[in-house]
Order: sequence, then C-alpha cells, then structure tokens
Amino acid sequence: MHRGTRTKWMILLGLLLIGCAAGPVPDRGPSLDESQPYLEFKLTYNYAVYKKPSFFLPKSQPTFAIWLQEKNAGRIQTIYVTGKAAEDKWILAETRPESIPVWYGMRKKEQVAHGAQIDAISGATPSGDTVVIQWQIPERLRAQKVSIFIEANSSYDYNTYYSDQKDAAGYSGANGQPSLVWKAELDLSKDVDREIEPEIIGHGHLWGKDHKMYSDISRVTTARDTFSYMEIRYFNAN
Repeated sequence: MHRGTRTKWMILLGLLLIGCAAGPVPDRGPSLDESQPYLEFKLTYNYAVYKKPSFFLPKSQPTFAIWLQEKNAGRIQTIYVTGKAAEDKWILAETRPESIPVWYGMRKKEQVAHGAQIDAISGATPSGDTVVIQWQIPERLRAQKVSIFIEANSSYDYNTYYSDQKDAAGYSGANGQPSLVWKAELDLSKDVDREIEPEIIGHGHLWGKDHKMYSDISRVTTARDTFSYMEIRYFNAN
C-alpha cells in the first residue's frame, strides 16, 4: 500500500475510534442556559428487543415521548417526542394511533389549553446507543411539583400473548406489545440537584382506540426492557 494512502487510512481509523469513544452529544433544544434550572434525560436503547419489519429494513429505535404534568394546575407540557409520532408519518403505514396513544391524548389536552406547537420539541429518533435530552425548565414551573412521563413503543416485539397470529387475543398487527409508560415525581422547588429513575406504571391501548393508561402489565415481557438504562437528572443551577 502506498505510504500516503496508508497514512490517510490511519487518520480515518483514528477519527473513527475517537468518535466511538466519545459519549452521546446532548440534544440541548433551541437554547439551553446551564446557569438556569434544567432537566436531563438519559436513555440507553436495548437493541436486543427491537425487531426488523422486514429483511430489507434495519432495526429501528423505539418511538417515544416525554412530557410533564403540573401537580396543581394539571397542565401538560411536552418536552420531547420523536418526529414520526409528532408528524404522524410512518414507514409502511399512514397512521399509527397505537404507537404512543397516551401521549396522543395528552397532546390534544396540551393543544386545547395553550396551542402548543409540537414541532418545536420534536426531532428524528436519536441514533446511537444512548440519547441525552436536555430541557430548560420554564420560569413558571421552577417552584412547582410535577410528574414526568415517558411513553415508548417498539414495533414487532411480539411475545406469547401479544402474538403476530391474527386469531390471538393479543394480536395487534405490527405493534407487538403495547406502549409502556414510565413515571417520576419531582419537586422543582427544592434547592438541590437530584437523580431519579422512572418506574413503569402502565401501558397504552393495544390498538390506540383510546388514550387511557392501563395498569395491568402482567402480559408485558421484553417491552419492559425497551431501555436498558433510564435516568432523569434535575440541575437546579444555583
């Protein structure tokens, strides 16, 4: 191999190794000010539970949404949602109401309440192994008690009950197991930084026919491991 060509390949390999060693780049939103309170979400994908829709298409990360609900006023605010769900644009389907049905219901309440522009907080499904999303806490929320929810769904993750057989009680087309919802409680009036791990509290409707949360998750198996690691960090910045 020519010396110049070999040098180029060594530089390219070095850059590749550096890129692989680096941690995930946080999605900071339009303008994050680290001197002011903010939330950070760290989610690690568990690729073992994601299935390929066909031989020709690759595995894909889950569809997910993150939102916040004020304890007192009950107002909803979406923090982040993957682009396919926000725009309702899917591969091999015109619509997917079953993807994250609980958030779809929350979106309607949010839009009615204050005309929320969902596009402002949506984006392509983050790639890589771990995604980090940072969100500036609005001033009006900085003394509030809030609940934080994460709803996620990965298609084709069938199990014994949620089968791909059309005559099965748990058949759901391409959906597989239903979306799962995680929840965490946070008091933003506290003066200390903290880390909290959200817990599963239920699932969405298997076919997306309503926006209710169903608490019985006894038939859900691998979908519980959609993320191998989940963490919410609150930075008070004072």
